[in-house]
Amino acid sequence: PSGILTVGGSFSNTAGSFTHNSGEIKMISTAAGKSVESNGSSFYNLTFNGTGGGWTFADSNASIANNLNITKGSDTLPAGTLTIGGSLSNTGTFTHSNGSVIFNSTNAGETIDPGSSSFYDINFNSASGGWTITNNATTTNNFTLTDANDFTLSSGSTLEVDGTLTNSVTGAATTWTGSTLYLNSGTNYSINTKSAGGDTYGTLKIGGNTDIRMWNSTASSFDIDPTGSLYSQDHNTVDGDLYVWGEYTRTTGSDYWCS
Repeated sequence: PSGILTVGGSFSNTAGSFTHNSGEIKMISTAAGKSVESNGSSFYNLTFNGTGGGWTFADSNASIANNLNITKGSDTLPAGTLTIGGSLSNTGTFTHSNGSVIFNSTNAGETIDPGSSSFYDINFNSASGGWTITNNATTTNNFTLTDANDFTLSSGSTLEVDGTLTNSVTGAATTWTGSTLYLNSGTNYSINTKSAGGDTYGTLKIGGNTDIRMWNSTASSFDIDPTGSLYSQDHNTVDGDLYVWGEYTRTTGSDYWCS
């Protein structure tokens, strides 16, 4: 249907295919142990809205062409990749299953509110897409900005990345004002390259034993754990400037940060 198809149990497509017709599938069970299986077909809008309901994506990979809404109940995401072409709203709970969520909308104005649930891997990848994270968010593994027309972490929100942050989007397309980016992997890595820098973060927070390198970027304030470090090359887009915070150690080799 082009309107709403309401399902009180499980949704199972095991051998055929369906066309979403720009409609909504609304899952309303109030019992646990339900499943959603699309077998390669794409949903348009998918809503979970059943108090006490529990659903699991039975496919390793799944695709939602527009919005995913988890209003009530709990949802276990695919262990592979969940592709979302619109927004995500969660006032229930979801479990990430060590899978990846890819946002690939071609439109601006998309919003992401994960509620109290955590992602594993998350990737934004559309040259014309625009997203705002409207609430606190956590990735227990990686956070990747591959491509975007615009990306905003809303003021007052904290994004915690417990794996690797990769920012390949130039600073002109990102807004971090009033927010906190918390990098807490306990490892060392670079968050961007010389050609994809220029970000101005709100508060840039570095966790214990986390050693971060970045190019052509800065922040309104810095919160660096004494056992972590920030190595900022061409700091604040000033060629040749190097700023170092925290416990940075290099015992062999050479560093270069020339423009």
